[in-house]
Amino acid sequence: MTKILIILKYRFKYFFKKKGFIAHHGIQRSGTNFLLLCLKKLNLDIINEYDPIIKSYIFKKRNFTGHKHFRWYANKEKIPKQIKAQYINQINPKNIHELNLLCNYPKDTKHIVIQKDKNKHTVSILNWGLRCNWFSDKSEALKFVGDFREDYDEYYNFWCNLSEQDPDFVKIVDIENIQNSKNELLSALKLLKMDIKNESCNFFFEEVPQSPKKRTKSIKLEDILEL
Repeated sequence: MTKILIILKYRFKYFFKKKGFIAHHGIQRSGTNFLLLCLKKLNLDIINEYDPIIKSYIFKKRNFTGHKHFRWYANKEKIPKQIKAQYINQINPKNIHELNLLCNYPKDTKHIVIQKDKNKHTVSILNWGLRCNWFSDKSEALKFVGDFREDYDEYYNFWCNLSEQDPDFVKIVDIENIQNSKNELLSALKLLKMDIKNESCNFFFEEVPQSPKKRTKSIKLEDILEL
């Protein structure tokens, strides 16, 4: 099936299906593509699988509500300058129900957020930035460790607050725990009362999009721990 037909099928389902969706989130380089593959293996309906991706591809920005990396947090000055043009927005919902409304999601839409250890995420995002030419070299990239740590804190503080307010609507899971065992993700989805249709599946994938096994890693964990 071609990508266009897959998207049309998705839009058809979204038009007629009025409830039972889940949205996936996570700061970039945290495992969102891995999470998406897991949710699809469980045969769940992921409401933000395609639409925001299509819009951001056309307009070259990711500041559309519903995008998995959207910066919902209040202090937009914390968005690192290297990605600010893509993510800047003036939106800050106070609860998950307001967020669903802003995204034009059904009222019962649930949310699953994936998180990586902050130090490991910092290493990953700086290496990604080097590949994307955000920085001229490794030494320049290391100057922005603090900026990307603050972005990480703001991003997950926002989702933690929403999860504490409405635990029946928002759950945060750890990528390393899921990679070691599917139990954390399954437990979170059950607490969200999602209808899991393929619980016996495994979460092994030969390769995850945007995470090739042979990618270059110029910055190591010890580089940021020494700062």
